[in-house]
Amino acid sequence: MFEKYSNSFLKDFDFNVFVDRFNQKSFLSFQKDDKIYSRGMEALEVYFIISGEVSIGNDLPGGRMNLKYKLSAGDILGIDDALRNEKYIYSAYASKDTNVMAVPKEELISINNSNDDFNMWLLNYLSRRISSLE
Repeated sequence: MFEKYSNSFLKDFDFNVFVDRFNQKSFLSFQKDDKIYSRGMEALEVYFIISGEVSIGNDLPGGRMNLKYKLSAGDILGIDDALRNEKYIYSAYASKDTNVMAVPKEELISINNSNDDFNMWLLNYLSRRISSLE
């Protein structure tokens, strides 16, 4: 059902072990051009992109988008807003058929209270993401 990408978080973890870390999760599939969330919505979930690609930006009149950046398999969608406890600052659309694992932000934050391989991976992921934006 889900593809394994060499540049994804799945290369560092057994997929089943990774999934089992979360009690409250849901697997969602989006078709190309489906909206995942809208700017201004409460950031209640974080989305681990399993496959596909997501465009992030501002909605424009006529159903267009002012693209800010794209995320793909191995990226985490909505983590910035969730960790800041803010509303989503951009809208997110599937650029192509996309599969995600959605996790409530409260569960992600509670898991981060432990000191383990997943948390080290998450810190490395966030550091790489910050570096790429600079």
